Amino acid sequence: MEWWEKILAYLVQPVSIAAVLAYFGKRLVEQYLNKRVETYKAELKHETDLAIAETRHEHEKTQFRFTKLHEIRLEVAKEMVSRLVDLRVLFKKELIDIASGIISLEKDETIWEALHEKLTAFEIYYIKHRMFLTSEAGEKIEDFLRLLNHTNTANLNASYFIASGQEELSNQGVKEKTEVTTIVNVSIPRAIQEVEQGIREMMEW
Repeated sequence: MEWWEKILAYLVQPVSIAAVLAYFGKRLVEQYLNKRVETYKAELKHETDLAIAETRHEHEKTQFRFTKLHEIRLEVAKEMVSRLVDLRVLFKKELIDIASGIISLEKDETIWEALHEKLTAFEIYYIKHRMFLTSEAGEKIEDFLRLLNHTNTANLNASYFIASGQEELSNQGVKEKTEVTTIVNVSIPRAIQEVEQGIREMMEW
C-alpha cells in the first residue's frame, strides 16, 4: 500500500474525523471570540469617547457659567464700591463737619435727606444684586445698612429734642447728638471700610 493510501485510510477513520472536526471547530470558536472581543473593544471605545465628549461639554458649560458669573459679580462689586465712595464722600463733606454742632433743624433734615436718598439707592441696588455677592460681603453690607438707619433715626430724634426748646429734652438731644457724632466719625467710616474690604476680596476670586 502506497504511503498516501495509508494517510487516506487513517483520515477516514472515525477518530481521525472527530479530531479534524474538533480542530476546525476550535478555530471557528477562536475566530468568533476574537471577532466578539474586537467588536466589544470598538463599542467600549465608542462609549468612552461619547462619555469624554459629554464630560468635556459639561465642563465647558460650567466654565462658561462660572466665567459669566464672575464677570457679573465683578461689575456688581465695582458698582457697590462706587456707591460706597459716594456715601463716604457725603459723610466727609457734610456730616462729620456738622454732626457735633447745633445747627438748624431744617438744615439737619436737608443733609440727612441727601444721605437717605443715596442710602436708599444703595440699598435698592444691593437687594437687586445680592445674589451675586458672597455671604460674607452681604453680611457686612447689611450690618452697614442697619448702622446707617440707626444713625439716621438717632440724629433726627436728637435734632427734634434740641429744637423743642424744653431744657430736659434739649439736654437729651445734645447727649444723643454726641453719640451720633461718635457714630459718624468712627463707626460709619470703619463700617464702610469693612464693606469695601469684603467686596474687594470678592473681586479677587
